[in-house]
Amino acid sequence: MKLRLPFFGKKEPDNPKLEDVLANCASDLGRAKVIKKLLLETDSSIPQQLVLRAVKIFEKADDYTSATRLTSELGMVDETIEIYVRNKNYFRAVEVAERNYLTELAQNLREEGLDYNEKKGNFLVAAMFASKLELYDRASGLCEQVEEFESAAKYAEKAGQKERAARMYQLAGSPDKAIRILEDMGDLEEALDICLEINNIAKAASILDDLERFEEAIELQVNAGNLFGAALIAEHAFLTERAIDLHKQDGGYYCASELVEDPLQKRVIFLEGMNRFFNEDNLADAAKYASLAGLKVQASELYEQAKDYVSAAQCANATGDLERVMELHKKHRQVSLTAPILLEAGLVEEASQVYAERKFYREAINVLTKAGLKDKAEEVAFRAFEYHEGNENYKSAYEIAELAGLSEQAEHYVLLEKLLGDSNSNGTFELDTTTSDTNGLALYDEGDAKLSLTYDQGTLELIEEK
Repeated sequence: MKLRLPFFGKKEPDNPKLEDVLANCASDLGRAKVIKKLLLETDSSIPQQLVLRAVKIFEKADDYTSATRLTSELGMVDETIEIYVRNKNYFRAVEVAERNYLTELAQNLREEGLDYNEKKGNFLVAAMFASKLELYDRASGLCEQVEEFESAAKYAEKAGQKERAARMYQLAGSPDKAIRILEDMGDLEEALDICLEINNIAKAASILDDLERFEEAIELQVNAGNLFGAALIAEHAFLTERAIDLHKQDGGYYCASELVEDPLQKRVIFLEGMNRFFNEDNLADAAKYASLAGLKVQASELYEQAKDYVSAAQCANATGDLERVMELHKKHRQVSLTAPILLEAGLVEEASQVYAERKFYREAINVLTKAGLKDKAEEVAFRAFEYHEGNENYKSAYEIAELAGLSEQAEHYVLLEKLLGDSNSNGTFELDTTTSDTNGLALYDEGDAKLSLTYDQGTLELIEEK
């Protein structure tokens, strides 16, 4: 009785030509390559014993990639892992084991990989296996041996070895990370030494503040030119007078004023700020402190000199000098700021004038209408109507007429639109603004004919001229 070996492939027919093909190969490696090609790239059925023979040939030729490709194709997990292990490729061996849920085997392979690579002096590779096994202290030591101090520090942190991690970070040229760890450990003196060594003044001052060595911290910040930082430390130490003085030196008179409660003392501080910045020709800041000191007139003048017309107008409004507000409006031309100030003061017509000057006709009409000044609103509306009509902006002219209740003008445009809409002419009609007749509008089509439209008390008369 003959035993049949299993076949692999999509079908299992007899293949009489296979032996001939293999016989024509000059070497065992050549035959192995033919078997690999037939198995992976064609529908050919290959006996398992030939495939396994090819695997051995590939291994002997140190072609582990081809060998494992064939065993993987046959689903031979254990054989695939063994080939990788024989090749000392523990990473791939672990990968195959994990992919097939062989967790315990994967861990054992990592241990083998760690020991093998450490003995061979492949310390970084060994450290990676140690990390996967959560042997962080061992991983840190392995990295240190090849002066990979940054990695050594990270592994030391994971191992909870903070002092070692700080030392490794220093060796790695990452002193800020070393300082962070030393602070976490509470070793502030060591952290301070590193800060001073690398000239990290802000951090050094912060540590001195934590150590309650306030005078040293303040002096350190002052020498570094950070007066504001020095003032904050003085505040934290309840050295109020020192903090006020430092804020003043830094130009922070408002911050200084926040440290006193007496309104008179606050005003004195503001006046000091005003005088200092005026002497330094910093008119904007001088004006700010003049305003805070209650000198609104002087503040308005200083703001005007600094060309900050908005702030100047606000200070003038605070004194009730609305005439000056109007003057400043003409300089900065910001309707949205000036008009509300005038309205708040009850000067409706003046506010309307401001709007109208900048061609904000709707706003000008609205404020007058709300104040019950209908006649004034109509006057503005007529001016707006003429402005838009003169600029051939007929839609805006119609909207203004509607807004102000100018019924005749509004009706005029409604009838005109209806006439043009009902016309059977193929021409395009345009308003002729050159006509001197205030009640008449001339229309042109694209041909030679001329149409004139005359409006008189609600009646439209269309005349055609050839």
